[in-house]
Amino acid sequence: MSVTFLLFFVFLLVGMYLILLILLYIKQENFIFHPTKLSPTYAFNQFENFEEHLFKTPNDGLINALHFKSQNSKGIVLYFHGNARSLDDWAWVHEDFINLNYDLFIWDYRSYGKSKGKLSESNINSDALFLYNQIIKHFDAENIVLYGRSIGTGPAMELATKVAAKCLVLETPYTSIGSMAGANFPFLPIKQILRYKFNNIRKIKTLKMPVYIFTGTNDSITPHKHSLKLANRLKEGKIIIFEGGVHGNLSDFPKYHEELAKILK
Repeated sequence: MSVTFLLFFVFLLVGMYLILLILLYIKQENFIFHPTKLSPTYAFNQFENFEEHLFKTPNDGLINALHFKSQNSKGIVLYFHGNARSLDDWAWVHEDFINLNYDLFIWDYRSYGKSKGKLSESNINSDALFLYNQIIKHFDAENIVLYGRSIGTGPAMELATKVAAKCLVLETPYTSIGSMAGANFPFLPIKQILRYKFNNIRKIKTLKMPVYIFTGTNDSITPHKHSLKLANRLKEGKIIIFEGGVHGNLSDFPKYHEELAKILK
């Protein structure tokens, strides 16, 4: 094999590697977020007893949210959903909270459902704070629960570092986006090219509210070990482990509803 061919082969590999890095940097939203879009005229006829809102938020955001109301409300849950689908699928979770006499306020991130605007970590965090400030006009902080699920644990955690609330609930959380991506692509400098950090492990020790972690031992999306690492840094709260639980089925366990009732009592 000639030296010229070897050099060509090396340059080809380096070129392909650099192209891969550029694509990952430019297209990383496609790997992290999987929204479905809804028509501006879409009616959420599958649900009852809710108010629909469209908020113009800072940095040119238009956020669609649904507020489900309990007849004997003890408070409200501000819900941050996962990385796929939109409110037409996610808002069914309201049943878990309405049954415990809590309102549910659930919203779509930018580019999801009817929500519009540039998607970025800073914009998601900014929108979350804006929505909290709408809720605090009608509910005392001690009656507001922050609830993050999967990708939503990142912005929920960030909001919890800035505001007062009854507690923070994390369902199938991760330590950081960087650690998740780095485990899948160990040969790439993920932390250097990743625009989305959501560094939960760094923030959890700074929280001044109880934190409750729901995790399944068989979760292949956000592995159980991430929850264990977060739990090791808890100041107040606890981890609730579901033996055999996977990423999307924890609410199928009676234990989930029992523990949720204890948290919201």
